[in-house]
Amino acid sequence: MEDSFSVRIKIETSNKALKNRLARQTALCGLLLSQGEGDLTVPPSEVKIPERLSELVLQLFELENVGCSYARGKIMFENIESSVIWELSKKLIADIEGSRLSTDDARRFLRGSFWGSGYCSDPKKSYRIEFAVQKERAASLISAALYALSIKHICSERDGSFAVYFKNGDDVSDFLGYIGSITERLEFENIRAGKDINGKVF
Repeated sequence: MEDSFSVRIKIETSNKALKNRLARQTALCGLLLSQGEGDLTVPPSEVKIPERLSELVLQLFELENVGCSYARGKIMFENIESSVIWELSKKLIADIEGSRLSTDDARRFLRGSFWGSGYCSDPKKSYRIEFAVQKERAASLISAALYALSIKHICSERDGSFAVYFKNGDDVSDFLGYIGSITERLEFENIRAGKDINGKVF
């Protein structure tokens, strides 16, 4: 079965995160905080992850000496509260909420947030990026990171959970570039160009 457009984005960007320690660490913080528990003062004991992404993300955590395993669609952690990644996560929260987030950190943070809570629609059907999270504070962190990149978006509450999304084609394209999905951004632009041409044919 062919991977969805969303999964292809996640695989491409996780491969890129392997090569740079800071990119890897900040992306992992984004993944943790997008699925964090309570008010994000306690790290999650597990995170949901697409199966096609699990091997790559496990490798990222193991490079940071975090004990983890994968089963039934989830990565489960051991003693992550004492890890460098969780210490960096707390600092990243302070930077985001203190409006000190750099554009580079925003890009890396959103890369990891997208792995765990992000979705991109098939561009042949519609243009949409969405983050679905359980905690309002997580939605606020994602929103602040998008603001740091000047991406206009909407935040909404749905049955006790929260969604952060945008549907403008230019913003979707920019976002894919920001998180490092160069191949899928080119595919997105090719599809969009074809739809624009077809729309002008009478």
